[in-house]
Amino acid sequence: HHGKINISTIKVVLSAGPAFFILNFIECCLDVLLMFGAYKTARGFAISRLVIRFLWLAAISTFVTYLYVKVLDEKNARNNDSTYFRIYVLVLGGYAAVRLVFASLAKIPACHRLSNYSDRSQFFQFFKWIYQERYYIGRGLYESIGNYARYVIFWLVIFACKFPFAYYLQIRPLVVPTNIIVQLHDLQYSWHDFVSKGNRNALTILSLWAPVVAIYLMDIHIWYTLLSALVGGVMGARGRLGEIRSIEMLHKRFESFPEAFAKTLSPQRISSRPVPQDSEAATKMYASIFSPFWNEIIKSLREEDYISNREMDLLMMPSNCGTLRLVQWPLFLLTSKIMLANDYASDCKDSQKELWHRISKDEYMAYAVKECYYSAERILKSIVDGEGKLWVDRLFQYLNESIGRDSLLVTINLKKLQLVQSRLTGLTGLLIRDETADRKAGVTKALRELYEVVTHEFLAPNLREEFDTWQLLLRARNDGRLFSNILWPNDLEMKEQVKRLHLLLTVKDSAANIPKNLEAQRRLQFFTNSLFMDMPEAKPVSEMIPFCVFTPYYSETVLYSMSELCVDNEDGISILFYLQKIFPDEWANFLERIGRGESSEEDFKESPSDTLELRFWVSYRGQTLARTVRGMMYYRRALMLQSYLEKRYLGGIEDGYSALEYIDTQGYQLSPDARAQADLKFTYVVSCQIYGQQKQRKAPEAADIALLLQRNEALRVAFIHEEDGVSSDGQAIKEYHSKLVKADIHGKDQEIYSIKLPGNPKLGEGKPENQNHAIIFTRGDAIQTIDMNQDNYLEEAMKVRNLLEEFRGNHGIRYPTILGVREHVFTGSVSSLASFMSKQETSFVTLGQRVLAYLKVRMHYGHPDVFDRIFHITRGGISKASRVINISEDIYAGFNSTLRQGNITHHEYIQVGKGRDVGLNQIALFEGKVAGGNGEQVLSRDVYRLGQLFDFFRMLTFFYTTVGYYVCTMMTVLTVYIFLYGRVYLALSGLDHSISRQARFLGNTALDAALNAQFLVQIGVFTAVPMIMGFILELGLMKVAPFVSLETYFYRVTRDHVFML
Repeated sequence: HHGKINISTIKVVLSAGPAFFILNFIECCLDVLLMFGAYKTARGFAISRLVIRFLWLAAISTFVTYLYVKVLDEKNARNNDSTYFRIYVLVLGGYAAVRLVFASLAKIPACHRLSNYSDRSQFFQFFKWIYQERYYIGRGLYESIGNYARYVIFWLVIFACKFPFAYYLQIRPLVVPTNIIVQLHDLQYSWHDFVSKGNRNALTILSLWAPVVAIYLMDIHIWYTLLSALVGGVMGARGRLGEIRSIEMLHKRFESFPEAFAKTLSPQRISSRPVPQDSEAATKMYASIFSPFWNEIIKSLREEDYISNREMDLLMMPSNCGTLRLVQWPLFLLTSKIMLANDYASDCKDSQKELWHRISKDEYMAYAVKECYYSAERILKSIVDGEGKLWVDRLFQYLNESIGRDSLLVTINLKKLQLVQSRLTGLTGLLIRDETADRKAGVTKALRELYEVVTHEFLAPNLREEFDTWQLLLRARNDGRLFSNILWPNDLEMKEQVKRLHLLLTVKDSAANIPKNLEAQRRLQFFTNSLFMDMPEAKPVSEMIPFCVFTPYYSETVLYSMSELCVDNEDGISILFYLQKIFPDEWANFLERIGRGESSEEDFKESPSDTLELRFWVSYRGQTLARTVRGMMYYRRALMLQSYLEKRYLGGIEDGYSALEYIDTQGYQLSPDARAQADLKFTYVVSCQIYGQQKQRKAPEAADIALLLQRNEALRVAFIHEEDGVSSDGQAIKEYHSKLVKADIHGKDQEIYSIKLPGNPKLGEGKPENQNHAIIFTRGDAIQTIDMNQDNYLEEAMKVRNLLEEFRGNHGIRYPTILGVREHVFTGSVSSLASFMSKQETSFVTLGQRVLAYLKVRMHYGHPDVFDRIFHITRGGISKASRVINISEDIYAGFNSTLRQGNITHHEYIQVGKGRDVGLNQIALFEGKVAGGNGEQVLSRDVYRLGQLFDFFRMLTFFYTTVGYYVCTMMTVLTVYIFLYGRVYLALSGLDHSISRQARFLGNTALDAALNAQFLVQIGVFTAVPMIMGFILELGLMKVAPFVSLETYFYRVTRDHVFML
């Protein structure tokens, strides 16, 4: 109608009515056919509903079709009679109104109370039953009105983008060229054609329209991807992700970390103590809370060989509980600041105020100068007595008075400041060592040299004369008593202060790149960034939710043996040699830790302890059970530290501890109270399904598991024990027991529980059966499911109390039943393929799941999610184990939780490490398994129930993130083939050249443009936008740009699996 809308246009559009009813009738017919064979076992209500729907839809579809035919007759008759049209509109409007009412009652959250009230009427009950079958599993599958509006608006925005795009850029540009091509009769074919001759160029039209139709069917997935990237990016920015993305940012914001830590990771009883009005005193109080935890994190990095001893000294933070009058920051923030301040002082030609203003522009330089001054004063006063102490007291009295009067530049000679520094450095260099007679004499000599420099070169002439004429000091000098009696700094606090002053004075190189190791940088950056993210208040350890970590294991590597480390592969490279080359700094730190220089494999064999350390060092860099156990046991270590300090914080001085003692963490792992509290709140169960068989055949894996039990007293191992038995009739049978063991004080397996099983428990898929038999041994209110190739970090374990409090938080109309946790894929440094895979997976477990949780369709994907234990063990467990159909067993826990009125959330202030496949074959097999598992999900009753009970908009999200994802991926590839074959047909037939010539002759640019629409088939590249957006958010644009092109290609290629196979 030439772009005009009139009554005829409306009548054509209303043809959707008969199409809708006929499609519903066809669906009902399919239900009748597919139910064949199940009628004998089906419930009477189900069969009667099927019959009623069949009769109703047959009648209504026939009636509506008849009415529409009459409407078309009226249109063709060209008369003014529109009786049938009015009846038709009335019928459709009435039916639409009834459907809208029932849809509102069933789907819209605000109408659920009215829906429940209407169930009292049998009339409404009957029609609701016809509209939607009653379900026990899946009842109440709705969200709050706010969440409902959120995902409805999300999809309305997608539709508002898709349909104009499809109309203006796909369909409309082809309409005019199509009409022209249909009317072209003098086209020259290059080869004989049997189809297009005489039928208005049908294959030509098909070649143009087929790619457009294919894109139209799948581009909604592209729009979902783009909008999810935008929404996920905004959510991440609002959640303050990526605020600290470099070591420079960490340096600049370190001053704000103690307060943030105290307010987020410390219980309210500690963080809400009265804060001093003085800002520096308040910062010092927060620093005293923060420092022991920071120091334990640094120690853990050293134990893992990510940093060296020198880096550890620079990163450690003083307790800030002493009498020093300022906040003491880690030395890596203050190194080289004293040298720069000396340069400023030497060049100073202004007043004291101008000099201090110049120094204070760098706040850490100001901290370094203050600390150096106060530390020197305190150390000098503590190591001398008699006349020497009087000289020190008088000297600093004059200096303090001069500073107070802004006349310091008159009192001292700044040109000699570096000379004073060199003498003080010599003194501290002696004091940091152990006390001997020769060193005491050396300290006396160093003090006298310092005295001479300060008195005769550093101070102003008037003060110099005053000290020279001081009779008491003069007699002591003449008698040789000055500084003769040295009080060596033997207490821990003073020794640390001397060492710290020495490092302040001597470390000249910048610490801008400390720590040097990229993994250590990443971990510290994420931890400090998370301190500013929104998380629940931490409860004291005694009041936190108890939890258990649960890991299934079959026969994977537990601990590498020396033979495995030293055997060369086909390329002549051993595992140890390979790791030494890709982790050179960590290898050097490891040798430093065990006290060795450059050593060969043969050197390690001489020392059993070093050999064992080497095996663990290599195993901690692979995807081994040893790495997973070490990581998960950090939970216990963190809880012991938190319990130990909380008891002292809350008891404090009242329990007889001094200010320094109650902050000291030395020996906290041996505290009976802290150990007992941690064991009450945390358990770790590894389900080693065939551990019993491995022990019987003396497999090396069994010995390695026993070694892990000995090294980790809180570790428990569950396994299935097989033994020969005799039945009641005397026949030999196999008996199966599910057992739980731990290591006793002698390192032997001690049986805790043994449960006799009715038979072999392995009936379905191995991993879920492994979990199901051992879940009875878990305890606590929450379970964190951890795969065998995962890792954890001490700094992240400190946040587990906050995470568990999410179970009590407000996340909609229901409390959470699964808490989603983000992952860091640690295998990215192994190879280029591993790097691509890690970035692709990181995108999914961060931005992807962030958006899924926002749209209320996040499930469980085999990641380190935390389950409400009581909820799930009373509703079928955490995984399903049926063969083949449950090959992707983890996601069924999410289906199960959602169908049973659960609530799944996602949280990104805490992360767990994860290993991924690193070879091309492994990656392809993994993606094939995921795609095949998704194909099996289509056949499952869980997906059927979700499809029946989700509302339309929530179902769209669920479809395009599960089954629809693979359908659209397949369509993306097929579209390229359709386009290329169409282009081949146009090129070989000569129509491409012939139509282009006609277009130029007619001056029709639209016709020429229609033949060059290849840009449409390239929209599949946009599926990589979420990955790019996620890394821009967390790493910054400049770091992301180099790998965008390669990773975009990899992201698409590795997921092109035809899941239906």
